[in-house]
Amino acid sequence: MRRIHACLVGGLTAASFAMSGCSSLPTSGPSNSQIQDAFASPEANPSGARLVELTPVVTEALRAVPDQAMGAIDKLRSSRPVDLLGPGDMISVTIYEASSGLFNSRRSADTGTSTDPAPAPAGSSGETLPRLQVDRNGTISIPYAGTIRVAGHTTAQVQRMIEGRLSQQAAQAQVLVTLLTNGSNVVYISGDVKNSGRFPLSLTRERLLDIIALAGGPTHSPQDTVVKVTRRDRQATTSLTAIQTNPTENIAVEPLDRIQADYVPRSFLSFGATGRVAQLPFDAAQVSLAEAVARLGGLNDDRANPEGVYLFRFEDAQDARAVGLQVPPSVKTPSKTPGALPQGIPIVYHVNMRDPQSYFALQRFTMRDKDVIYIANAPTVQIYKFLQLIYTVVSPVTTAKVLAQ
Repeated sequence: MRRIHACLVGGLTAASFAMSGCSSLPTSGPSNSQIQDAFASPEANPSGARLVELTPVVTEALRAVPDQAMGAIDKLRSSRPVDLLGPGDMISVTIYEASSGLFNSRRSADTGTSTDPAPAPAGSSGETLPRLQVDRNGTISIPYAGTIRVAGHTTAQVQRMIEGRLSQQAAQAQVLVTLLTNGSNVVYISGDVKNSGRFPLSLTRERLLDIIALAGGPTHSPQDTVVKVTRRDRQATTSLTAIQTNPTENIAVEPLDRIQADYVPRSFLSFGATGRVAQLPFDAAQVSLAEAVARLGGLNDDRANPEGVYLFRFEDAQDARAVGLQVPPSVKTPSKTPGALPQGIPIVYHVNMRDPQSYFALQRFTMRDKDVIYIANAPTVQIYKFLQLIYTVVSPVTTAKVLAQ
Protein backbone atom coordinates (compact mmCIF):
# COMPACT_ATOMS: atom_id res chain seq x y z
CA MET A 1 0.00 0.00 0.00
CA ARG A 2 2.89 2.32 0.67
CA ARG A 3 4.05 1.75 -2.90
CA ILE A 4 0.58 2.65 -4.24
CA HIS A 5 0.50 5.76 -2.12
CA ALA A 6 3.95 6.72 -3.27
CA CYS A 7 2.94 6.19 -6.88
CA LEU A 8 -0.14 8.37 -6.49
CA VAL A 9 1.83 11.07 -4.72
CA GLY A 10 4.45 10.92 -7.41
CA GLY A 11 1.84 11.15 -10.14
CA LEU A 12 0.09 14.10 -8.55
CA THR A 13 3.42 15.79 -7.93
CA ALA A 14 4.31 15.34 -11.57
CA ALA A 15 0.89 16.69 -12.49
CA SER A 16 1.42 19.81 -10.40
CA PHE A 17 4.75 20.47 -12.07
CA ALA A 18 3.28 19.87 -15.52
CA MET A 19 0.21 22.11 -15.12
CA SER A 20 2.15 24.85 -16.83
CA GLY A 21 2.18 22.63 -19.91
CA CYS A 22 -1.60 22.58 -20.31
CA SER A 23 -1.29 24.93 -23.24
CA SER A 24 0.40 22.15 -25.18
CA LEU A 25 -2.61 19.85 -24.89
CA PRO A 26 -4.96 19.44 -27.87
CA THR A 27 -7.57 22.18 -28.09
CA SER A 28 -10.14 23.46 -30.57
CA GLY A 29 -8.75 26.99 -30.57
CA PRO A 30 -7.60 29.89 -28.41
CA SER A 31 -9.05 30.52 -24.99
CA ASN A 32 -11.06 33.59 -24.09
CA SER A 33 -8.07 35.23 -22.39
CA GLN A 34 -5.79 34.45 -25.33
CA ILE A 35 -8.17 36.18 -27.76
CA GLN A 36 -8.46 39.20 -25.48
CA ASP A 37 -4.67 39.41 -25.19
CA ALA A 38 -4.18 38.96 -28.96
CA PHE A 39 -6.11 42.13 -29.75
CA ALA A 40 -4.99 44.16 -26.73
CA SER A 41 -1.83 45.60 -28.28
CA PRO A 42 -0.65 46.41 -31.82
CA GLU A 43 2.44 44.22 -31.31
CA ALA A 44 0.29 41.14 -30.78
CA ASN A 45 -2.14 42.13 -33.53
CA PRO A 46 -0.31 42.51 -36.87
CA SER A 47 -3.55 42.08 -38.84
CA GLY A 48 -4.96 45.28 -37.34
CA ALA A 49 -8.18 43.57 -36.26
CA ARG A 50 -10.37 45.48 -33.81
CA LEU A 51 -12.16 43.94 -30.83
CA VAL A 52 -15.67 45.31 -30.28
CA GLU A 53 -18.05 44.38 -27.47
CA LEU A 54 -21.37 43.42 -29.02
CA THR A 55 -24.00 45.24 -26.98
CA PRO A 56 -27.54 46.34 -27.86
CA VAL A 57 -26.16 49.85 -28.45
CA VAL A 58 -23.64 48.57 -31.00
CA THR A 59 -26.27 46.41 -32.71
CA GLU A 60 -28.66 49.32 -33.12
CA ALA A 61 -25.85 51.51 -34.44
CA LEU A 62 -25.14 48.94 -37.16
CA ARG A 63 -28.82 48.63 -38.05
CA ALA A 64 -29.05 52.42 -38.40
CA VAL A 65 -26.45 52.44 -41.19
CA PRO A 66 -28.41 52.81 -44.45
CA ASP A 67 -28.04 50.07 -47.00
CA GLN A 68 -26.00 51.15 -49.96
CA ALA A 69 -26.26 49.93 -53.52
CA MET A 70 -23.44 47.66 -54.51
CA GLY A 71 -22.66 50.15 -57.23
CA ALA A 72 -20.80 47.67 -59.42
CA ILE A 73 -23.59 47.83 -61.98
CA ASP A 74 -23.31 51.61 -62.36
CA LYS A 75 -20.50 51.39 -64.89
CA LEU A 76 -22.88 49.69 -67.34
CA ARG A 77 -25.62 52.28 -67.09
CA SER A 78 -26.46 53.85 -70.47
CA SER A 79 -29.37 54.70 -72.75
CA ARG A 80 -28.42 52.98 -75.98
CA PRO A 81 -31.39 52.65 -78.41
CA VAL A 82 -32.93 49.23 -78.92
CA ASP A 83 -34.65 49.87 -82.27
CA LEU A 84 -31.59 50.18 -84.51
CA LEU A 85 -31.14 47.68 -87.32
CA GLY A 86 -28.13 45.40 -87.32
CA PRO A 87 -26.68 42.30 -88.97
CA GLY A 88 -29.09 39.37 -88.91
CA ASP A 89 -32.28 41.45 -88.88
CA MET A 90 -34.93 40.42 -91.40
CA ILE A 91 -36.95 43.29 -92.89
CA SER A 92 -39.74 43.81 -95.36
CA VAL A 93 -39.58 46.72 -97.84
CA THR A 94 -42.66 47.93 -99.74
CA ILE A 95 -42.27 50.72 -102.31
CA TYR A 96 -45.24 52.77 -103.56
CA GLU A 97 -45.33 55.09 -106.57
CA ALA A 98 -47.85 57.75 -107.52
CA SER A 99 -48.46 56.02 -110.88
CA SER A 100 -47.23 53.07 -112.88
CA GLY A 101 -43.48 53.07 -112.93
CA LEU A 102 -40.50 51.08 -111.71
CA PHE A 103 -42.43 49.18 -109.08
CA ASN A 104 -45.84 48.01 -110.28
CA SER A 105 -48.31 46.30 -108.00
CA ARG A 106 -48.22 42.55 -108.39
CA ARG A 107 -51.58 41.15 -109.38
CA SER A 108 -52.81 37.61 -109.30
CA ALA A 109 -53.34 36.40 -112.84
CA ASP A 110 -56.62 34.70 -112.09
CA THR A 111 -58.23 36.99 -109.53
CA GLY A 112 -56.59 40.33 -110.08
CA THR A 113 -56.25 40.84 -106.37
CA SER A 114 -53.21 42.53 -104.90
CA THR A 115 -50.73 40.48 -102.93
CA ASP A 116 -49.28 43.51 -101.10
CA PRO A 117 -49.27 43.26 -97.28
CA ALA A 118 -51.22 46.53 -97.20
CA PRO A 119 -53.48 48.08 -99.83
CA ALA A 120 -51.80 50.70 -101.98
CA PRO A 121 -52.99 54.26 -101.65
CA ALA A 122 -55.59 55.36 -104.21
CA GLY A 123 -54.03 56.20 -107.57
CA SER A 124 -50.71 54.54 -106.71
CA SER A 125 -48.98 51.25 -107.36
CA GLY A 126 -46.71 49.37 -104.98
CA GLU A 127 -44.34 46.46 -104.81
CA THR A 128 -43.28 44.42 -101.77
CA LEU A 129 -39.76 43.16 -102.26
CA PRO A 130 -38.69 39.69 -101.13
CA ARG A 131 -37.66 39.50 -97.51
CA LEU A 132 -34.32 41.16 -96.99
CA GLN A 133 -31.73 40.22 -94.38
CA VAL A 134 -29.17 42.71 -93.18
CA ASP A 135 -25.83 41.15 -94.04
CA ARG A 136 -22.70 40.99 -91.92
CA ASN A 137 -21.59 44.35 -93.27
CA GLY A 138 -24.85 45.93 -92.17
CA THR A 139 -26.15 46.54 -95.70
CA ILE A 140 -29.10 45.60 -97.92
CA SER A 141 -29.59 45.84 -101.69
CA ILE A 142 -32.63 47.58 -103.25
CA PRO A 143 -33.34 47.50 -106.99
CA TYR A 144 -32.52 50.86 -108.64
CA ALA A 145 -31.24 52.14 -105.28
CA GLY A 146 -28.16 49.97 -104.91
CA THR A 147 -26.47 48.89 -101.71
CA ILE A 148 -27.52 50.83 -98.62
CA ARG A 149 -25.92 50.63 -95.20
CA VAL A 150 -28.77 50.30 -92.74
CA ALA A 151 -26.96 49.07 -89.59
CA GLY A 152 -27.27 51.59 -86.78
CA HIS A 153 -30.38 53.21 -88.27
CA THR A 154 -34.06 52.92 -87.42
CA THR A 155 -36.64 51.65 -89.89
CA ALA A 156 -37.94 55.22 -90.32
CA GLN A 157 -34.46 56.43 -91.21
CA VAL A 158 -34.01 53.58 -93.70
CA GLN A 159 -37.32 54.52 -95.33
CA ARG A 160 -36.06 58.05 -95.94
CA MET A 161 -32.70 56.74 -97.21
CA ILE A 162 -34.41 54.54 -99.82
CA GLU A 163 -36.79 57.32 -100.85
CA GLY A 164 -33.80 59.60 -101.37
CA ARG A 165 -32.09 57.03 -103.60
CA LEU A 166 -35.26 56.58 -105.70
CA SER A 167 -36.28 60.22 -105.90
CA GLN A 168 -34.79 60.69 -109.37
CA GLN A 169 -36.12 57.38 -110.77
CA ALA A 170 -39.55 56.72 -109.29
CA ALA A 171 -42.58 58.98 -109.29
CA GLN A 172 -43.08 60.32 -105.74
CA ALA A 173 -41.85 57.07 -104.23
CA GLN A 174 -42.90 56.29 -100.70
CA VAL A 175 -41.30 53.43 -98.76
CA LEU A 176 -42.55 51.32 -95.90
CA VAL A 177 -39.89 49.31 -93.97
CA THR A 178 -41.08 46.72 -91.44
CA LEU A 179 -38.94 44.67 -89.08
CA LEU A 180 -39.88 41.00 -89.42
CA THR A 181 -37.25 39.20 -87.35
CA ASN A 182 -35.18 40.84 -84.65
CA GLY A 183 -31.70 39.39 -84.99
CA SER A 184 -29.53 42.10 -83.44
CA ASN A 185 -31.60 43.72 -80.68
CA VAL A 186 -31.55 40.68 -78.44
CA VAL A 187 -30.14 39.69 -75.07
CA TYR A 188 -28.91 36.31 -73.86
CA ILE A 189 -29.54 34.88 -70.41
CA SER A 190 -28.13 31.64 -69.06
CA GLY A 191 -27.25 29.92 -65.81
CA ASP A 192 -29.55 29.08 -62.93
CA VAL A 193 -32.81 30.29 -64.49
CA LYS A 194 -35.72 28.13 -65.57
CA ASN A 195 -35.54 28.97 -69.28
CA SER A 196 -32.19 30.06 -70.63
CA GLY A 197 -32.24 31.56 -74.08
CA ARG A 198 -32.24 34.50 -76.44
CA PHE A 199 -34.87 37.19 -76.00
CA PRO A 200 -35.66 40.08 -78.38
CA LEU A 201 -35.91 43.59 -76.99
CA SER A 202 -38.82 45.94 -77.53
CA LEU A 203 -39.32 49.67 -77.34
CA THR A 204 -40.54 49.30 -73.76
CA ARG A 205 -36.88 49.24 -72.65
CA GLU A 206 -36.71 45.95 -70.75
CA ARG A 207 -34.65 45.90 -67.58
CA LEU A 208 -32.74 43.17 -65.79
CA LEU A 209 -35.74 41.97 -63.80
CA ASP A 210 -37.85 41.88 -66.98
CA ILE A 211 -35.38 39.58 -68.73
CA ILE A 212 -35.05 37.33 -65.68
CA ALA A 213 -38.85 37.11 -65.55
CA LEU A 214 -38.98 36.20 -69.25
CA ALA A 215 -36.52 33.42 -68.47
CA GLY A 216 -38.92 32.01 -65.89
CA GLY A 217 -37.15 33.42 -62.84
CA PRO A 218 -34.26 31.97 -60.80
CA THR A 219 -34.13 28.33 -59.82
CA HIS A 220 -32.98 29.21 -56.29
CA SER A 221 -33.74 31.94 -53.77
CA PRO A 222 -32.95 35.51 -54.88
CA GLN A 223 -30.69 35.98 -51.85
CA ASP A 224 -28.39 33.23 -53.14
CA THR A 225 -28.51 34.19 -56.82
CA VAL A 226 -25.73 36.32 -58.31
CA VAL A 227 -26.32 38.19 -61.57
CA LYS A 228 -23.39 39.02 -63.86
CA VAL A 229 -23.94 41.30 -66.85
CA THR A 230 -21.44 41.35 -69.70
CA ARG A 231 -21.72 44.36 -72.01
CA ARG A 232 -19.13 44.45 -74.77
CA ASP A 233 -15.77 44.55 -72.92
CA ARG A 234 -17.19 45.36 -69.48
CA GLN A 235 -18.70 43.25 -66.72
CA ALA A 236 -20.59 43.90 -63.50
CA THR A 237 -21.80 41.55 -60.78
CA THR A 238 -24.49 42.06 -58.18
CA SER A 239 -27.01 39.99 -56.27
CA LEU A 240 -30.56 39.44 -57.42
CA THR A 241 -31.78 40.73 -54.06
CA ALA A 242 -29.97 44.03 -54.64
CA ILE A 243 -31.67 44.37 -58.02
CA GLN A 244 -35.06 43.66 -56.49
CA THR A 245 -34.72 46.00 -53.52
CA ASN A 246 -32.80 48.87 -55.10
CA PRO A 247 -34.34 50.34 -58.28
CA THR A 248 -31.03 51.90 -59.30
CA GLU A 249 -29.54 48.42 -59.68
CA ASN A 250 -32.31 47.37 -62.09
CA ILE A 251 -30.68 48.93 -65.15
CA ALA A 252 -32.04 48.80 -68.69
CA VAL A 253 -30.52 46.05 -70.81
CA GLU A 254 -28.93 46.73 -74.18
CA PRO A 255 -28.71 44.73 -77.41
CA LEU A 256 -26.32 41.77 -77.21
CA ASP A 257 -26.04 41.94 -73.42
CA ARG A 258 -25.19 38.59 -71.85
CA ILE A 259 -26.73 37.91 -68.45
CA GLN A 260 -25.49 35.08 -66.27
CA ALA A 261 -27.47 34.06 -63.18
CA ASP A 262 -25.52 31.78 -60.83
CA TYR A 263 -26.46 30.05 -57.61
CA VAL A 264 -23.92 31.13 -54.98
CA PRO A 265 -25.20 29.97 -51.59
CA ARG A 266 -24.33 32.11 -48.57
CA SER A 267 -22.87 30.36 -45.56
CA PHE A 268 -21.20 30.92 -42.22
CA LEU A 269 -18.66 28.82 -40.34
CA SER A 270 -18.42 27.72 -36.75
CA PHE A 271 -15.42 26.59 -34.69
CA GLY A 272 -14.58 25.90 -31.09
CA ALA A 273 -16.82 24.61 -28.33
CA THR A 274 -20.03 24.54 -30.33
CA GLY A 275 -22.47 21.73 -30.71
CA ARG A 276 -21.44 21.55 -34.36
CA VAL A 277 -18.24 22.51 -36.15
CA ALA A 278 -19.36 23.04 -39.73
CA GLN A 279 -20.10 25.31 -42.66
CA LEU A 280 -23.82 26.04 -42.66
CA PRO A 281 -26.01 27.64 -45.35
CA PHE A 282 -28.29 30.53 -44.46
CA ASP A 283 -31.50 28.93 -45.78
CA ALA A 284 -33.31 32.24 -45.22
CA ALA A 285 -33.25 35.82 -46.41
CA GLN A 286 -31.79 36.96 -43.08
CA VAL A 287 -30.29 35.05 -40.16
CA SER A 288 -29.53 36.62 -36.80
CA LEU A 289 -26.55 35.67 -34.66
CA ALA A 290 -28.94 34.10 -32.14
CA GLU A 291 -30.43 31.92 -34.88
CA ALA A 292 -26.98 30.99 -36.14
CA VAL A 293 -25.85 29.85 -32.67
CA ALA A 294 -29.07 27.87 -32.30
CA ARG A 295 -28.50 26.14 -35.64
CA LEU A 296 -25.11 25.07 -34.38
CA GLY A 297 -26.76 23.32 -31.46
CA GLY A 298 -25.86 26.05 -29.01
CA LEU A 299 -22.89 26.09 -26.67
CA ASN A 300 -21.46 22.76 -25.59
CA ASP A 301 -22.28 22.48 -21.86
CA ASP A 302 -19.18 20.39 -21.15
CA ARG A 303 -16.70 22.61 -22.96
CA ALA A 304 -17.96 26.09 -23.83
CA ASN A 305 -17.14 29.31 -22.06
CA PRO A 306 -20.27 31.48 -22.29
CA GLU A 307 -18.12 34.55 -21.74
CA GLY A 308 -16.09 33.78 -24.88
CA VAL A 309 -18.42 33.93 -27.89
CA TYR A 310 -16.82 35.69 -30.88
CA LEU A 311 -17.79 36.60 -34.43
CA PHE A 312 -15.04 37.37 -36.97
CA ARG A 313 -15.97 39.61 -39.90
CA PHE A 314 -14.65 42.18 -42.38
CA GLU A 315 -16.62 45.44 -42.12
CA ASP A 316 -16.63 48.41 -44.47
CA ALA A 317 -15.51 51.83 -43.30
CA GLN A 318 -19.05 53.08 -42.76
CA ASP A 319 -19.99 50.24 -40.39
CA ALA A 320 -16.65 50.48 -38.59
CA ARG A 321 -17.28 54.14 -37.84
CA ALA A 322 -20.81 53.32 -36.68
CA VAL A 323 -19.47 51.04 -33.93
CA GLY A 324 -17.12 53.76 -32.68
CA LEU A 325 -13.85 52.84 -34.37
CA GLN A 326 -11.47 55.47 -35.67
CA VAL A 327 -11.15 54.99 -39.42
CA PRO A 328 -9.11 57.41 -41.54
CA PRO A 329 -11.14 59.27 -44.20
CA SER A 330 -8.85 57.83 -46.86
CA VAL A 331 -10.18 54.33 -46.19
CA LYS A 332 -12.89 53.65 -48.75
CA THR A 333 -15.64 51.07 -48.67
CA PRO A 334 -14.70 48.20 -51.00
CA SER A 335 -17.17 47.02 -53.59
CA LYS A 336 -19.39 44.22 -52.34
CA THR A 337 -19.30 41.47 -54.93
CA PRO A 338 -21.45 38.48 -53.93
CA GLY A 339 -19.49 35.28 -53.58
CA ALA A 340 -16.13 37.05 -53.51
CA LEU A 341 -13.67 36.95 -50.64
CA PRO A 342 -14.60 39.44 -47.90
CA GLN A 343 -12.78 42.75 -47.85
CA GLY A 344 -12.58 45.65 -45.45
CA ILE A 345 -11.58 46.22 -41.84
CA PRO A 346 -11.21 43.03 -39.75
CA ILE A 347 -13.42 43.25 -36.68
CA VAL A 348 -13.97 40.71 -33.91
CA TYR A 349 -17.30 41.07 -32.10
CA HIS A 350 -17.26 39.71 -28.54
CA VAL A 351 -20.39 38.49 -26.77
CA ASN A 352 -20.62 37.64 -23.09
CA MET A 353 -23.58 35.30 -22.88
CA ARG A 354 -23.52 35.40 -19.11
CA ASP A 355 -24.94 38.89 -19.47
CA PRO A 356 -28.71 38.67 -20.05
CA GLN A 357 -28.60 41.89 -22.08
CA SER A 358 -26.45 40.19 -24.69
CA TYR A 359 -29.36 38.05 -25.86
CA PHE A 360 -31.13 41.15 -27.15
CA ALA A 361 -28.02 42.01 -29.15
CA LEU A 362 -27.85 38.46 -30.54
CA GLN A 363 -31.39 38.72 -31.88
CA ARG A 364 -30.76 42.04 -33.64
CA PHE A 365 -27.32 41.29 -35.10
CA THR A 366 -27.61 40.14 -38.72
CA MET A 367 -25.24 37.50 -40.05
CA ARG A 368 -23.41 37.97 -43.36
CA ASP A 369 -21.87 35.66 -45.89
CA LYS A 370 -18.54 34.13 -44.79
CA ASP A 371 -18.96 35.15 -41.12
CA VAL A 372 -17.01 32.98 -38.65
CA ILE A 373 -18.37 32.10 -35.20
CA TYR A 374 -15.91 30.92 -32.57
CA ILE A 375 -16.77 29.80 -29.03
CA ALA A 376 -13.87 29.49 -26.63
CA ASN A 377 -13.36 26.55 -24.28
CA ALA A 378 -13.99 26.98 -20.58
CA PRO A 379 -10.82 27.42 -18.45
CA THR A 380 -11.42 24.12 -16.66
CA VAL A 381 -11.43 22.12 -19.90
CA GLN A 382 -7.65 22.08 -20.22
CA ILE A 383 -7.25 21.11 -16.56
CA TYR A 384 -9.76 18.32 -17.04
CA LYS A 385 -7.89 17.10 -20.12
CA PHE A 386 -4.61 17.16 -18.26
CA LEU A 387 -6.00 15.21 -15.30
CA GLN A 388 -7.41 12.65 -17.71
CA LEU A 389 -3.97 12.31 -19.27
CA ILE A 390 -2.36 11.79 -15.85
CA TYR A 391 -5.04 9.26 -14.93
CA THR A 392 -4.39 7.23 -18.08
CA VAL A 393 -0.69 7.06 -17.12
CA VAL A 394 -1.08 6.40 -13.38
CA SER A 395 -4.11 4.08 -13.47
CA PRO A 396 -2.41 1.06 -15.14
CA VAL A 397 0.55 1.32 -12.73
CA THR A 398 -1.75 1.52 -9.70
CA THR A 399 -3.80 -1.42 -10.89
CA ALA A 400 -0.69 -3.49 -11.42
CA LYS A 401 0.57 -2.69 -7.90
CA VAL A 402 -2.77 -3.69 -6.36
CA LEU A 403 -2.81 -6.97 -8.21
CA ALA A 404 0.77 -7.65 -7.14
CA GLN A 405 -0.12 -7.48 -3.43
